[in-house]
Order: sequence, then C-alpha cells, then structure tokens
Amino acid sequence: MKSSLTALFLVLMISAFGQDRTDAYARKEKSFNTDKSMGIFEFQLKPAPKAEFVQKRASYYTDFFTVDYKEEKGKMKIRLTENTEQNKLIILRLFRSLGIENIHQDNLHLNSKQFYEQKIKN
Repeated sequence: MKSSLTALFLVLMISAFGQDRTDAYARKEKSFNTDKSMGIFEFQLKPAPKAEFVQKRASYYTDFFTVDYKEEKGKMKIRLTENTEQNKLIILRLFRSLGIENIHQDNLHLNSKQFYEQKIKN
C-alpha cells in the first residue's frame, strides 16, 4: 500500500511539473542576429503564460534587462540594459523561472542552455 501511494504521488508530481513547461520560439536567424546586436531578444512562448506570471518573474531582473510581454500573442521582448555577456547570462535565469526548457529557431531545437551558448552569448 505504501509503495502504491508513493508511486501515485510521483506520477502526480511529474504531471504537475510537466504542465508548467513552456517552449520558446525565437525569430528567424537573420532578424534574431540584428536584434541581438542591439541587445534585444524576442520570443514567442507556447503555451502563452499569464502576463502576471511573466511580469512577476521579470521584475527580479530589472538591473539587467526589461521584459515587454503580450499575453494574447505570447510575445516576449527582452531588452538588455547594457549589451554585456553578464546581462545575457541572466536571461537563462528568466528562462528557468518561466519554465522554458526548449527554444526553437528555424529548424534548430535546443535546450535553453544550449541556445544561450550557441545563439545569445556570442
């Protein structure tokens, strides 16, 4: 009985965490790179989280960037306060707090850390 309850608890916890997962879709590479040179990163989030959820998490990082989020379209625009590697690295914290695990761009599908290393950092 105890092992059945433990198994049920684990299944419920896994499914509860799975519902918080969001995928991000970056702009096409050319547009992304143009924006990146100006310290701007734009993503579409699917499923689109509530605006309050995004705004609350973004409020912790205002020293590094600002976030403009349109819930009805799931569009999130990040503007760095300074275009530095440190500020770009903090974007990973925002991704984690929003439950963003995977980021897609064109035919590329990466986890958030890989996307940071390959697309945002440099």
